[in-house]
Amino acid sequence: LFLDGLEERPGGACERTGAAQPWPWEARAPPVSQHAAGHRADVLKFLHAPPGPRIFLAIASARRSAAERLEEAISPEKLAQACQRWRLTMQDLESLVLPSWNFNCAFPDRRTFFEHVEVGREGGGDQPSIRRSGDASSSSSPASPGPADEDDALDFASPEVASSALPRLGTMIGVEFVSDDGLTCYSARWAELLEGTVLARLMTDARPTEVGGGTDPSWSQDVLSCLRCIVWRPELHWIFPRRCRDRLVFLIWGGRR
Repeated sequence: LFLDGLEERPGGACERTGAAQPWPWEARAPPVSQHAAGHRADVLKFLHAPPGPRIFLAIASARRSAAERLEEAISPEKLAQACQRWRLTMQDLESLVLPSWNFNCAFPDRRTFFEHVEVGREGGGDQPSIRRSGDASSSSSPASPGPADEDDALDFASPEVASSALPRLGTMIGVEFVSDDGLTCYSARWAELLEGTVLARLMTDARPTEVGGGTDPSWSQDVLSCLRCIVWRPELHWIFPRRCRDRLVFLIWGGRR
């Protein structure tokens, strides 16, 4: 079941209803709630978040033992523990781990975003280069949405479908498209939120300027992927987005009839 409207979050990127509206629309990253902001340092420490982009931590990372790296590994269960320990919802945790990319627009889903920047377009011409954030290398194959991308909502009944192989944020270079304000853009950064909206920053530079501070993008990718793999159970019902809770209520109602 897909509900017509999304939960409204004033001031955030998800503030929209079932009514159609042009895209991309102006948006910013979801605001961090006062409660979540108060526990930011403790939560990031519990999840062993790197203090910044890993390119600056290459030497330190090389010195870490295998046991330390295993301890720092992100898992759905560890994220669920963080939510329970500090009374955070999944969307609270999402807002804490998004990289500081100064998003300025949003698309209704990943397919719409990729079509807008002409990823996987038919015909000749150079294919865009898609780089998963945190990767040192780029791939020449387009990241056009495939069958697994068509469902832009979370499928909590099948966590294996929401595998970490599917990027939830990234940097795009080697593209060329005209933005909504008429400027020709050659790169973009994007992140897919839990409720399906894709935040983006469309840039006229061939390569985006590196942004310091904030969370490490490759670590953020791991967290965003694992959030989609948290298995529902009664004691975790409250941490899920409103749309998912409503869906479960409907399924329970339907099962009783």
